[in-house]
Amino acid sequence: MNTTHLVLFAVLATAAAGIQAQQAEFRAPDSGFHSSLTRAEVRADQRDAFVAGLTPQKMHDGQDMHYAAGSQARRDVRADAIQSARLHRRDGTRSIYFGD
Repeated sequence: MNTTHLVLFAVLATAAAGIQAQQAEFRAPDSGFHSSLTRAEVRADQRDAFVAGLTPQKMHDGQDMHYAAGSQARRDVRADAIQSARLHRRDGTRSIYFGD
């Protein structure tokens, strides 16, 4: 009888968990929105704002690239990289990164 109660409890607990896990029907947050403008009117307004300078020209994420001007020629930098690779190579294998 104790085993019967344990099995019955497990079945009821599983059923209760399944009932709790059900989700109500999904409804999008903007499902009730109805635009009063056509797509062409929205694009025209956007174009006018862009021409007037009211919208950003480019989205910035704070990661703009700034390159420093180098004083060495490309061949000199490449020669330094190859020499450094030769000096610091431990196992004698060829490196695809330095082209030697």
